[in-house]
Amino acid sequence: MRGNGRYVLVAAMSVYLLFVALITLTPSTGDGHSPMWYVHRFLQQLDGVAWVTEPGLQAAANVVLFVPLGLLGVPLVGRHRWWWVVLAGVAMTCFIELVQHWIPGRVPDVHDLVANASGALLGVGAMLLVVHRWPRLAPG
Repeated sequence: MRGNGRYVLVAAMSVYLLFVALITLTPSTGDGHSPMWYVHRFLQQLDGVAWVTEPGLQAAANVVLFVPLGLLGVPLVGRHRWWWVVLAGVAMTCFIELVQHWIPGRVPDVHDLVANASGALLGVGAMLLVVHRWPRLAPG
């Protein structure tokens, strides 16, 4: 990718990475509840979503959180280096889980590693489908 499009992608990736850092590397709330606890509590007040559990919601959020890494990463590194993006997702998650060991109220969890890597892989897959369908959009 050339020109202004690359700058836009780099800016979007930078904002995304700052968002991930904010979500994953800040202490939990003073009352000991995770943000997903509040979302779960809200959802339980709605009809038809009693089946949603807090752990399930947390797992889904971990997957969704890393989909943009795949979507933005493939155009930045090129479709033939898609696996770099998946490795970056795994490396980011390992770093996050390691650092969370020392952040008050945070608990490192291997399930997060699997969920985050799955999200990155889903984002990569979606972007590879897009560039396969519309080859002129394909970077390098």
